[in-house]
Amino acid sequence: MRTNKLLSFGLMLLLLLIFQDVHAQSRMIENKSRPASEINPIFPYDIPLKTLDGDTVLSSEVLDNQDKPIVLAFWLTTCLPCRIEMKNIAPYYKDWIEETGVRIVFISTDFEHNAHKIATFIRDNNYPFEVYYDMHREFRRMLPGGLNGLPQSFLIGADGEIRYHKRKYSSGDEFKLYDAMKASVN
Repeated sequence: MRTNKLLSFGLMLLLLLIFQDVHAQSRMIENKSRPASEINPIFPYDIPLKTLDGDTVLSSEVLDNQDKPIVLAFWLTTCLPCRIEMKNIAPYYKDWIEETGVRIVFISTDFEHNAHKIATFIRDNNYPFEVYYDMHREFRRMLPGGLNGLPQSFLIGADGEIRYHKRKYSSGDEFKLYDAMKASVN
C-alpha cells in the first residue's frame, strides 16, 4: 500500500514537472513575439524572417511585391496536410507564377526545435519554392484567426488587403488558389 502511494506521488510530481517545463517553453516562445501593437500594421509588416541559408531578413523587404498580389502559404514541417499541399502545388508553381505574376511564398511557423528541419525538407523534396521561417511566429499576431489550423493560404491584393483566405487543405484546394490568383490580376 505504501509503495503504491509513493509511486502515485512520484508520478504526480513527474507530471507536474513536465507541465511546468512545457508551460515555461510556451512562455519563452510567447516572449520572443512582439505584441501586435509593436509590429507595423501595414502589409508587408516588419516581421523578422530567416532564409533557408539562415540569414535574417524583414518581411517588409522580401514580401514587398511592388503593388502586385502575393500569396502567403503558412505551413509546418510536422503538418501532414501542409506537406500534401506543397507536393500538389510544386508541379504548377513556376507556371502559375509566370502566368499570373503572383508570387507564392511559403512561410514556416515551426517551433524553434524543428527549425533545422525546414531547409532539409525543402531541399530533400527539390521544391522550387521561395521559403522563409517566421522564427518568432509573429504573423499569427497580424492575420485573422492567429494562424490557428494549418496550412493556411492568404492572397494579399495589390492594395495590401486579404482577397482570398483558405484554412486547412483538401485535395483540389490548390486549384481554388490558382483561380484566386488569376482573378486577382484580371
